[in-house]
Amino acid sequence: MTTALDTQIVPKVLEVIDTYGINLTYTTVTASYDADTGEVSEVEATVVRKTSPPQGISSRMVDGDTHRIGDLVALVAGSGLSFDPVALVASNNLRVAVGGENYIVYQVQPIRSGDEVAAYKLFMRRA
Repeated sequence: MTTALDTQIVPKVLEVIDTYGINLTYTTVTASYDADTGEVSEVEATVVRKTSPPQGISSRMVDGDTHRIGDLVALVAGSGLSFDPVALVASNNLRVAVGGENYIVYQVQPIRSGDEVAAYKLFMRRA
């Protein structure tokens, strides 16, 4: 159920990211099973989406395991997103092209404004 806070914050998040964000290319990978042949194949889909400019991860977060030097973090609006980042991250199936380099999203933190996800905080590592 959409809350009063959702109706205020979600449009603002979209506006700020649309105004100050940059276009990044997201590639999602999902498995497709053919029951006739028994084969599993990967299906890739590409989406261009405005995202906050990726920044280097804070040195306070670097632990050498979960977060490493060179990792990036960015925000993407949750509203209107055609894929579920949380579901794709579990199997390393969300990739992002940043400045000619390919990154794998290794962690996602939903930022909720109430019942809805206003934005997703994406943690990315060079592929």
